[in-house]
Amino acid sequence: MVDERVAALVARGVVPIKPEFLRAAADARVVVPPLPSNEEPAAVLQKKSKNQMKRERKQQHAAGGENSICFNFVRGCCSFSNNCRFGHDIQAYLRRRRPDLPGRCPFSEAAECPYGILCRWASTHGPLGGEAAGPTAAAAGTDVELVLGLGSEGAAGARKAPDGSIPEGVVALPPPGSTAAPLNQLNKQVQALLRRSQYDFSTANAALTACGAKAARAEAVAAHAEGRLRPAEKHRLDLRGKLYLAPLTTVGNLPFRRVCKGLGADVTCGEMALATNLLQGQGSEWALFKRDPCEDLFGVQICGGYPDALAHCAQLVEEHVSVDFVDINMGCPIDLICNKNAGSSLLTKPARVEQIVRSVSSVLSCPLTFKVRKGYNDGADIVHTWLPRAASWGAAAATIHGRTRQQRYSKLADWEYIRECVQATAGALPLVGNGDVTSFEDFYAHMEAAPELATIMLARGALIKPWIFTEIKERRHWDISARERLDLLKAFCAAGVTHWGSDSRGVETTRRFLLEWMSFLCRYVPVGLLEVLPQRLNWRPPAFVGRSDLETWLASENPADWLRISEMLLGRAPAGFKFAPKHKSNSYSASEGSMAFEGADNG
Repeated sequence: MVDERVAALVARGVVPIKPEFLRAAADARVVVPPLPSNEEPAAVLQKKSKNQMKRERKQQHAAGGENSICFNFVRGCCSFSNNCRFGHDIQAYLRRRRPDLPGRCPFSEAAECPYGILCRWASTHGPLGGEAAGPTAAAAGTDVELVLGLGSEGAAGARKAPDGSIPEGVVALPPPGSTAAPLNQLNKQVQALLRRSQYDFSTANAALTACGAKAARAEAVAAHAEGRLRPAEKHRLDLRGKLYLAPLTTVGNLPFRRVCKGLGADVTCGEMALATNLLQGQGSEWALFKRDPCEDLFGVQICGGYPDALAHCAQLVEEHVSVDFVDINMGCPIDLICNKNAGSSLLTKPARVEQIVRSVSSVLSCPLTFKVRKGYNDGADIVHTWLPRAASWGAAAATIHGRTRQQRYSKLADWEYIRECVQATAGALPLVGNGDVTSFEDFYAHMEAAPELATIMLARGALIKPWIFTEIKERRHWDISARERLDLLKAFCAAGVTHWGSDSRGVETTRRFLLEWMSFLCRYVPVGLLEVLPQRLNWRPPAFVGRSDLETWLASENPADWLRISEMLLGRAPAGFKFAPKHKSNSYSASEGSMAFEGADNG
């Protein structure tokens, strides 16, 4: 029986936390030790990044530093000799390199470390020469102190002294488990052809002509008619009952997907890639297609507004990328995408959607899916009017996010409308639901209310608590400990330095993506602190203390605390390091029961 106090909190959209864990907002704070006076401290910016920190990164790169050593020269293959813009003085680099991080090199089980002396664990490879630091030199470099200073308004019986739950110094990362190279590396010859606009897209052009989207040569049309796959010849996509991790911009990277696979995710999908950037051969965009060997059911998501661009991308995927399905994003709500007639703007153009689905599906041998919202404007739900026909166009499945583009992430997802769409398709097109699922109870309640639903896509719920996959499979609330949550962060960092590199650049890239993820993780309130289960996305957590100092620290919404946690795992951030969360993940709407929570889910 929920008492009146708890009911009032829920009605106001506040997380109902047990009284003994509540505190004043200024209490239980982390004191960050000052850096040496000759170093510029790392900075965390409270405002959402508008330029993805590009200017700051350029300035940091121009300043030189240890990354100025030539990577190819270290590997013995620099072709620029004295004209190289990077340094070739190895002894000078060894004198100024930062201390090694504790633990073993992430590539210690491989034949050799691909980063050589640039590796932040290089001293574990063997003698370096010069004045390199030993493997434990960084361990004492970043002590973290948590001070709990409760005033008279604080919670009764709360801890006032550190309890030892926070590790001292920099901790060693666990072995990564696998250092196998990811699949779907972009071929340099293909990239060169794309950059020169010389790639042969005759197959895609023929498919476009067949569906009336674009003119092509007669011989190309004949070739297409001869080689086109019938629907029965395509690979089948069975999503029923499988746990599907959503394609999440920025935070849905390969190391995060590895963590989720280890916790029970069945289906994974790469981050949204823009069709125009793919066709230009941009390496950063093609990197979004990389697939870890553990991802046994994997798709890629592309976003574009026109049939020709998407059909050309489909041909590239068909010929050069190992995937189990391709997903088209028709739900992204951001202005940058919609102003290019892509994302949610396609919801108002069903004729163009038909051309896109027909042309892309005829190019692919793997299944084609797409992701939509229920409509563009509030009060104008429209996808149910054309979804039943999508199977005849060539779609294998569709995902519906129960919000309009105008809503973005405000208000709760409309699962009643998702059920109406399931009934409208009458089983002709497998549908995947999406929106506000944060527990096994949510998952099974929605599946039981719409038995024809194939499965449910997990987005922000998986970012806040990636162990939701385990909870769903085991049908239980997991009161995960702070130490277990820290172990997940360690696993992410271990996967990150094998994916992005064990040199300084790779470590700092791992740090940035860890900080982006922590902007969501901090929203989790431990099960043992709640008076009502499960926690809802639209509930605003009050200030509280955890059952240990580490649990309190992990709940901090202060980006400076996220940075200090990253330093506990990856060593001190370099001088001049700046970070601003890309996603406004810790903001709430002023209205009760609604949320203005900008998520990473791009649909």
